[in-house]
Amino acid sequence: MQFLSLNPAWERNLGWTQAELRARPAMSFVHLDDRVHTAAKLGQAFELEGRRVQFDNQMQHKAGHWIPLSWTTTSRNGTLFATATDMSVHQAREEQLALAHARLRAVFDNRVDSLVNIDAEGTIWQVNPAVERLFGYSFEVVGASKIIRDISERKKLEWMKTEFVATVSHELRTPLTSIRGALGLVAGGVTGELPEEAKEYIDIALSNSDRLVRLINDILDMEKMEAGRMEFKLQAFEFSGVIQDALASNASFAAAEGTRFVLVSDIPPGEVLVKTRSNPVDSAAAIRAILEPRAVE
Repeated sequence: MQFLSLNPAWERNLGWTQAELRARPAMSFVHLDDRVHTAAKLGQAFELEGRRVQFDNQMQHKAGHWIPLSWTTTSRNGTLFATATDMSVHQAREEQLALAHARLRAVFDNRVDSLVNIDAEGTIWQVNPAVERLFGYSFEVVGASKIIRDISERKKLEWMKTEFVATVSHELRTPLTSIRGALGLVAGGVTGELPEEAKEYIDIALSNSDRLVRLINDILDMEKMEAGRMEFKLQAFEFSGVIQDALASNASFAAAEGTRFVLVSDIPPGEVLVKTRSNPVDSAAAIRAILEPRAVE
């Protein structure tokens, strides 16, 4: 069996010239392992004249390697007509897809998080080994993707943090209350009349001890908020006094830097009312938080 006519694609795919391909029996280019199968398919194509017969084989490239081809043949009046498709590119793509799939599968199987693929009807069709480790039994999978993460350790750490904060807050509040009480007694004159300058510093220390107590109370309030037990009540209060208290609390910081805070306002006291969820003391603390960094710059 000889090639009668060939298109230029044969030269590109096999490297042989058309003259070289026509000069040798067509079967001599076919791999030895494929010759019996190829001969049978070609014979079938002659027998089933007008009908297509498909098969695959390998043909030798002029450089010596083998090219996988997919054939479609048919016969008319004793002449065989055939097209052959080079499957090398398709095989390379299939290998790349298989490699990509293997990599994705490796990532899927080795994730610490538990991954579950669920279809639109809610049926689990794929899980990774972490799911079985987490729940302790295997799944029979029969697709949206879900990630199941074991947060037991995180919950434990959160509980430990909450317990630590609560314990420290309660332990600090007791000595601070004692310090605040002692300062209050000194400021009240129990130990005798204080010089004006000393009284001013005692008042500042007393104010800041109150501030520390409020800070601890705020931490405890945060616990209540996280637990959903915190209640807020709106109230109105005169704001100019709050500003004055904040300035007085930061006077020592300003003095240490050779400066001072002065409130300049044309609004008479009592005419500026603010309605907020916090109380005047908390509002003053917010103002102090703004002033303090500026006092030490």
